Amino acid sequence: FYCSRDGETLTNKCFENKVSTCTNLTFTETTMVSEWGLICDNNWLSKATMSALMFGFLVGALLLGNLADRIGRKSNLVLTLLGMLFFNLVSASTSQYSVYLMSRFCVGFFVSGNILSVVVLMSEIVGPSY
Repeated sequence: FYCSRDGETLTNKCFENKVSTCTNLTFTETTMVSEWGLICDNNWLSKATMSALMFGFLVGALLLGNLADRIGRKSNLVLTLLGMLFFNLVSASTSQYSVYLMSRFCVGFFVSGNILSVVVLMSEIVGPSY
């Protein structure tokens, strides 16, 4: 990206490391970073998406393991697959950062529940001899 002000242009940097100091921002390609301005002092927002996904893993592992014990592993597997499908579609099609962040949390939530169900189902199928 290019940040310009008062006839001076920086490449892949902002003046004073703040987006607000740039009078003209030019991006060389269209990405999520350019669409939502996740550069310079807003760079932490791009890292927050991975944090939301990991926090979703944590919460999903805590809650969906118990749910699988109550409703059954197969039902939990179907529920988590549908949740993963829906929220991945939401995260792929949204144009708002906050919706993207929440959908990444939900993807993590359902992925961890899915993994728990799959691992237990596979270990039940294989049996104790292995």
